[in-house]
Amino acid sequence: MPKISVIVPCYNSAAFVEETLQSVARQTDLDWELIIVNDGSTDGSAAALDACRQRYPGLRVLHQPNGGVCKARNRGFQESSKGSEYVLFLDADDCLEPAMLETLVKDLEAHPQAGIARCEYRFIDESGRFADDDEKKFRYVPKGFWTGILPRETIETPFVSVFTLCGMIPSICLLRRKAFEQAGGFDENFGHHHEDADLFIRMALDWQVRYVPQSLVRRRRHAGQNTCDTPEFRLKAASQEKKLYEKWLAAAATLDSKRRGLILQAWRFKNGPLEAHLTLMRAKRSWAEKKYGAAVGLAAGAVRVYLKNLF
Repeated sequence: MPKISVIVPCYNSAAFVEETLQSVARQTDLDWELIIVNDGSTDGSAAALDACRQRYPGLRVLHQPNGGVCKARNRGFQESSKGSEYVLFLDADDCLEPAMLETLVKDLEAHPQAGIARCEYRFIDESGRFADDDEKKFRYVPKGFWTGILPRETIETPFVSVFTLCGMIPSICLLRRKAFEQAGGFDENFGHHHEDADLFIRMALDWQVRYVPQSLVRRRRHAGQNTCDTPEFRLKAASQEKKLYEKWLAAAATLDSKRRGLILQAWRFKNGPLEAHLTLMRAKRSWAEKKYGAAVGLAAGAVRVYLKNLF
């Protein structure tokens, strides 16, 4: 019985998926199963995956009509071994460092109250070379009447940081199977972008979230991915973020007082000190770029946001 179920949703990733499989095969923890769900690919992924079965004994490939990443992940989980203790949902264009599974499994085994152990990642390009740029995703927390950032040595990630989107993505998060089942899996009606945040919020309401400050995943950037930074992506992501918070504000009314309190406190922090802090950071960047009018306007906006939510 495998300890870890690695589930890979695949849609039009023929150019990268074998490199992803190789990174799983190189893991120092060998007690895993690997399930790939081909979600109606049209680029040759289906044939590539069927060919991979000859090179990777034990690889299971499932084919289904295109239904979106949530359906593909849930289908892979449904087909996984019921006795596995941990689950990783690995994107088909990302790669694991050799010690990724072993490191995060050890952390979860040492902390049975934790439902998620997450690590850091580095970007790679289409050819697998490390990218020069670095995306900063901080774990924000209230600090007095303002905003603080958790240091790397702080291992536990509080609910408020998860709720305010601290850079958690499926490829870097090892999940305790019991916690994932308790959360109900991915919401197939939610749509793509922030569907993972929706899951992590559900899990963080009941389980601890651990932070392992090591870069154990290579996250690929390429022109064909649906998270490519384009105006269309930014609009869709913003719409989905709005949908995410509307969903959770509505859900808060149906929850017990403890969970409702966590959600409402995080919402007030997001729309008060955190929004003021982020707006002020944008003002500082505008000032550094000598866009003085924009900087002054943003700074004034930060003050208005802060005062509005303070009183």
